[in-house]
Amino acid sequence: MSRPLAFSREEADFSTFWNAVLKRDATKCQTLLQGNSELKKKINLKKNNSTVLHLLASKITKEEGTSILKLLLDHGANVRAEDKGENTPLHLAAKEGLESFCQTLIGFQEAHNSSPDLDKTNAEGMTPMHLASKMGYSNIVKLFLDKKANPNVLNNAHWLPLHHAADGGFTDCCSLLFPLYAGDESLGPSVKSPLMLAAHGGWYQCLAVLSGEKTELNRKGPRENTALHVAARSGYTLCVKELVRMGSDINAKNKSGNTPIMEATQTGFMCTAIFLAEMNAKLDTINKESKNLLHLAAWDPSGECMDFFLNKVANKRDIAKMIDNQDCHGYTPLHYALKKSGERNGLLLLEAGASTKMKSNNNAKTCLHLAVENQKSAAVRRILSRGECELDAELKTKETPFLLSTKLDSSDICLQLSRKGPRKNAVNMYGQTALHLCAQYGHPSVMKLLLKLGVDKFVKDDNGSEALHTAAARGNVKCCKLLMEASKMSCKVKDDSGRYPLNIAFEKGHRDAFSFLLNSLPFKSYQNLPGGLRIAIRSIAQTALENRTSAFWEAGFGASVVGETDPASNAKRNVPCHNFRRLVLLYPDLARKVLDKCISLHPVTKHTVYDFRIFEDNFFIEKDIRKSPFDFSTWKLLPEAEDLYSDKVEWKRKHPVNMMLKSQSIHLLQHQLTTAWLKHKFVTYTWLPFMLVLILHMLSAFALMGYMFTVRTWEQLARKNNMTVEEICAKQPDFLTDSDATKAFYSITVILFLCDMVLNVMYKVRLQVYKYGNFGARFVDWIYAAWMLALLLPIPYCGVVSLGVKWVYLWECGILSILLMWGRLGNTVSKVPFISVYTPVTQKFVLSFLKGMLYVLSVLFVFAYTFLLLFSDHAAFSTIYQAWVKSVTWMFGDLAVGEVDKVKFIYSIFRSRRVWAPDSAYYRQRSPQQAVPGWAAVTTRRNIFVQVVI
Repeated sequence: MSRPLAFSREEADFSTFWNAVLKRDATKCQTLLQGNSELKKKINLKKNNSTVLHLLASKITKEEGTSILKLLLDHGANVRAEDKGENTPLHLAAKEGLESFCQTLIGFQEAHNSSPDLDKTNAEGMTPMHLASKMGYSNIVKLFLDKKANPNVLNNAHWLPLHHAADGGFTDCCSLLFPLYAGDESLGPSVKSPLMLAAHGGWYQCLAVLSGEKTELNRKGPRENTALHVAARSGYTLCVKELVRMGSDINAKNKSGNTPIMEATQTGFMCTAIFLAEMNAKLDTINKESKNLLHLAAWDPSGECMDFFLNKVANKRDIAKMIDNQDCHGYTPLHYALKKSGERNGLLLLEAGASTKMKSNNNAKTCLHLAVENQKSAAVRRILSRGECELDAELKTKETPFLLSTKLDSSDICLQLSRKGPRKNAVNMYGQTALHLCAQYGHPSVMKLLLKLGVDKFVKDDNGSEALHTAAARGNVKCCKLLMEASKMSCKVKDDSGRYPLNIAFEKGHRDAFSFLLNSLPFKSYQNLPGGLRIAIRSIAQTALENRTSAFWEAGFGASVVGETDPASNAKRNVPCHNFRRLVLLYPDLARKVLDKCISLHPVTKHTVYDFRIFEDNFFIEKDIRKSPFDFSTWKLLPEAEDLYSDKVEWKRKHPVNMMLKSQSIHLLQHQLTTAWLKHKFVTYTWLPFMLVLILHMLSAFALMGYMFTVRTWEQLARKNNMTVEEICAKQPDFLTDSDATKAFYSITVILFLCDMVLNVMYKVRLQVYKYGNFGARFVDWIYAAWMLALLLPIPYCGVVSLGVKWVYLWECGILSILLMWGRLGNTVSKVPFISVYTPVTQKFVLSFLKGMLYVLSVLFVFAYTFLLLFSDHAAFSTIYQAWVKSVTWMFGDLAVGEVDKVKFIYSIFRSRRVWAPDSAYYRQRSPQQAVPGWAAVTTRRNIFVQVVI
């Protein structure tokens, strides 16, 4: 339902009025209000929880007059209206600093005998005076005070207007409000005093205003800090001076037990600390953590505070007593200087005579430990030069300074320590030596130094790992290289879990380290590897393929791993190795690299030598499983070799060459090694059965062609002898008798067909094609057998059984059988490894072929359909089929154009598409162009249609 028109107009008027107030257009506001009683009633209507007075107070500026405000008040605007935050227009005016606006609002209420509500609080408990004090508008604060506003109203945070003025550093507001302040005693214990807020902000001028008996100078706030603590911690030197002048306790302690000078020292404000020291602040104070002034000065990285207290302070005797004090953790100032800050603090303490023998409570750290751990080379040199420290002091983890230095990427500190004669083969609580730690953190320069120093590289940790294991886990190739150069045999050492460094690098995913370790094995060939290492490498290869981590194959795997059969491992598992098979399916490019590594040149004869073991992995010798089952000179199988697979068909199905066929890896099938192996197998024993099959197919093809040459159809005999088929059946003339040639070709064809089928069935049963074979190949065989049976079976017709006369359908089956037979023959010839007849029919080839055929057929259809539409009134284009034939003829260059129309379609496969047969005298006596009117027009317009299609 639509709203009433009057209601919509009232809404429009109010919206216009609202926009006029927003734009501060007094004339328009007055025009809208004159004579509009409905608008006057809505003058206090809220929009977005605000009235027009709120809108005006929050949008106008100080320079603008109050004419709109007076106009609104005269027409009944409510001065006490509240917005969403319970703010009245006076709150907003005070917050914006609009003095005249505030005066007008207050004066309007006084003129109407209504006391102005100056102490009205909003949702946060703030009065207009709170907001004016917070923003620093002293003139408005004075206005409210003159109008008897209460300056001691607490907001929700228990703050007075004076708190806001002190927090913002507004001295004029503080001067107006402080005389009316009830004193710090009126505040709650958790509420900060105005003095502390001024000190926190660094407003030293406000501090002078807030002095007096009402202010407790040593009042403690959060964490028991006084105003002097707060100012000193923030480095407000002027505030500190003012508070000290006012009489604040210079040695007051907070909750941590720190005095103001300790707070300034801890945060590094030297000027503040110097001033407090000059004001005779105590320097020997100890806080609750037993830290003195020097402990806190050690946190300053600049070292200025430490330099002042050690060298420039007047009372040096107290400082000298504190220099070796230990806190609750057992740390001296020197410990903190070496641990937390820059090196300067530590050097200053060492120059001042700080002791280097002290140890911490928790982990027994000495200063030397901390200097080494934090790479403070100059401090290490100074500590070692004093000669009083314990060089081989151990932490609770049994780590000495020398062990800690190997974790750093700096050989300088390690060299300094080594010159003092530490225990170089010391171990930590995990049994790790300096080499273990250096390898763990990956510092080749330090490791090179350690190896020169003679650190034992064969020490094993608690897990049985040598340093090379740790370097492999870290993946640092440089460290692995240094350790391998120092000891080649470390690569064949296993840890307590039975893992070699190779295993660890692979498990951690460090490709480069894995590649280096694999290629750095100190063995001439894969067969010379220790049995455990060989099995480990093969297991890694299998895992890499299963997880499809080809990066590790590219990193170093090749023919040395998957190219050579491991008879020992094969015999134990009773299955061939599947690594290369997985590589063919997942990473054909890497498999090609493996094949490349199986080809080499003979060093003497320079002939190509092929290693076929990658294809011949189904055999082993049980008595000597490490012996190859082949004679490498001839690649013949030794008599004592046995099969791993009891089912040879299963092995052939999973053979690498078969995997190449399944994955359509043409480049692998055409590889030199694959071709050489196929030739070898063909020459060895395959050529005899293959040639028998080839000869059988050739004889079958020629016999079938000879038989089909003597066969005629009933329709052909009828036309030839000017008889009908019914007349031939009734008379049974002599030409129905089969000739000797027909009988001979028929007999030969039947015999060869039966031999072919028997051989095919035996082959498929032997190889279990029904289980593993390709359905498409079997389907083609079935179609071929069906067509041949349809042709060769003697089926009687009208009581006559003739081998040389067939029905049209059976005769067509013979033609199709010839085509399929020659296709089979070509397929057989193409399998000879010495030649390649056809392009391999892969999925990509089939898709490309279908795409091309679809394009040609679409073009033919477009032309045929166009001709049908243009020349459908002519007999040659009366149907889509005739138009199709004409289009094909035309595209092949108008060869014998018009002769197609004179052909009688007598065979069944075309009979259903025959619409007309132009054998009348009219068509026989006329030229093709005359016999088909309009054809010349088609011929002349051919180029136009070609351009349109293009």
